[in-house]
Amino acid sequence: MREKIFAAISHTVLVENIQQRYIMTGDPMDAAQYQSARHDAYDNISDIRTVTQAKTATSKQIDQVTSVLESRLTEIDEAMTLATSGKKAAAIDLIQKSTSRQFMEKRKALVAGVISAEQGQTTYLENEYASALKQATVSFTLFILEAVVVGILLFVLPRRELRKQQRTSEQLATYAKDLDQSMADLTRERNEVSRLNKASNYLQSCNSFAELTEVAAPLLGRLFDGSAGALHTFAPSRNQLDTLVTWGDIEFTPYLTPQQCWGLRLGQAHVHHENSPTPICRHLDSCNGANETLCLPLIAHGETLGLLSLVYQNTQAVQASSPDLMRFAEMVSHQIGLTIANIRLRDSLNEQSIRDPLTGLFNRRYLDIVAEKEISKALRHNRPLGLVMFDIDHFKKFNDLHGHLAGDTTLIAVAKFAQTHLRETDWVFRFGGEEFMVLMTETQSKDALARIDQLREAISQLTFSHEGVGLPNVTISAGLAMLEDTPRTTQALIEAADTALYKAKQAGRNCVKLAA
Repeated sequence: MREKIFAAISHTVLVENIQQRYIMTGDPMDAAQYQSARHDAYDNISDIRTVTQAKTATSKQIDQVTSVLESRLTEIDEAMTLATSGKKAAAIDLIQKSTSRQFMEKRKALVAGVISAEQGQTTYLENEYASALKQATVSFTLFILEAVVVGILLFVLPRRELRKQQRTSEQLATYAKDLDQSMADLTRERNEVSRLNKASNYLQSCNSFAELTEVAAPLLGRLFDGSAGALHTFAPSRNQLDTLVTWGDIEFTPYLTPQQCWGLRLGQAHVHHENSPTPICRHLDSCNGANETLCLPLIAHGETLGLLSLVYQNTQAVQASSPDLMRFAEMVSHQIGLTIANIRLRDSLNEQSIRDPLTGLFNRRYLDIVAEKEISKALRHNRPLGLVMFDIDHFKKFNDLHGHLAGDTTLIAVAKFAQTHLRETDWVFRFGGEEFMVLMTETQSKDALARIDQLREAISQLTFSHEGVGLPNVTISAGLAMLEDTPRTTQALIEAADTALYKAKQAGRNCVKLAA
């Protein structure tokens, strides 16, 4: 601070000297030097005031010094202003009135006061420093003592805390390991569910066993990577299972009986491996070199519909007995079981919609569908096509005499006989009541008449019985219409065959007539 005050005083004196020289000489360079020195003086005063904004013991004395300096600079400026405006005499007179002697005396007194105040402040700070040093020495000594005590305590008591921390650390490590395992299990299960959902979408979209056969082999091969396997379904007789799908390098038997599989016999998953006490299923005896096998019954809605067989030859990659594979395989087998059940239900509903429930023949609705296709095919390839309508003669009287149940027995027998004694390419339908239709493909009228007449003759020789009671023989009348002789529509063929049948009845029944 002293340096700043002395610098401000020096610049103020310099300003005064330059002012007096200018008044005496009028040199313009002195005027320029005056402004520069004046600017430096005011900058010094400004610096001093900035420092003294913080209240200290010398602030009052310093403020007095700066006030005196500013007052002196103001007087010098007034004289300089008079001199620069051409009033040199007035400027000299003003200088004589405000002599620098008074300024110097006042300046010395104020500077002495500042120095005295600073010395007092310095003494005060030195005393404070000594006191603080003493207090710090005491505090440091106490700190050393406390550190020694704490060090002793930390040396004596840590074992218990360390053991506790060790137990906690072990628990956390176990928890972290369990958490990692849980996350791995969750990720694996999520992947399994994703794969199963994709597979289920394809399986549930299959509308027939042909589609299931096409889809299942590559799908199951990917789901059970590293395995060979087969998918078996129960035959309608329920006494054997047919092999529907296979994959892998092992050759499976084309069919098996339920007694050959322990999984089917037990009604649950059956696992066999080299060292297990459980027997291998007999239908897998040919799987030489296989280390592990897994058989899962395909069950849906409480009914066993088939069997899923898996064979693993490399147990280092996958183990059929592992809980993860068992769980996943059971989920897959459940989906396959539902798929088979849905296909069979769809087939059953389709059969019900096109079959006559009494005779098992195709019904009138299916006649319209088949006839339209066969007519189109015959016209496209220029092949003959005939439609026969026949019914049982005097069937209403037969029912009245022997009862409707006996009549149903007769209808069933006639339908089965007609179905088995006609060509496989011929279609037999129950048209309604005692009336039947036969759609004969690729047959000329002469051959068709001969075959239907043979059928008529054979039916007249049939014997029937109901509940152990013999029934009389029946005869049939038939009418044949050929596609080339009609307007070539299903309805036209039916009407022509019906007309021919009417002619046969008029001719005395038990005969066959050709539509004109």
